[in-house]
Amino acid sequence: MNTRTVDWLTVAAIAALAYVIDTAVHEHLGHAAACVALDSAVNTRLDPMDIRMVALAGPVASLLTGLACARLLRIARAPLTRLFAWMLASIGLMTAFGYMLFSGVFGIGDLGVGDEGLLHGVAMPWLWISYMPVMPIT
Repeated sequence: MNTRTVDWLTVAAIAALAYVIDTAVHEHLGHAAACVALDSAVNTRLDPMDIRMVALAGPVASLLTGLACARLLRIARAPLTRLFAWMLASIGLMTAFGYMLFSGVFGIGDLGVGDEGLLHGVAMPWLWISYMPVMPIT
């Protein structure tokens, strides 16, 4: 029987790398890329619809990363590659769906009703906030 051992430092390093990559994708390929796509400068004030698009871009980037890595998990053969894909898929999907729970419970964050949230200024925000924590389940 051929067993292969991976030391805990390798697993911790892969986990840290996956977390850093997911955060970078969320912030840079999500929020920052949305700002660039909307032709916004750093000190430019965005209109309300653009603010919503920028807020939504981060969780969408995390969701797409999680789904892509879940697909990669089915293709990858090397154990450490599979571990990395599994961790990045898990973190990306937890970030995307965690925002629904977090924003639904507290009303803040990318999907919240705060000044820079997706649901800022919507009619009946209490309805959206009460539905958001159960949305990933339905």
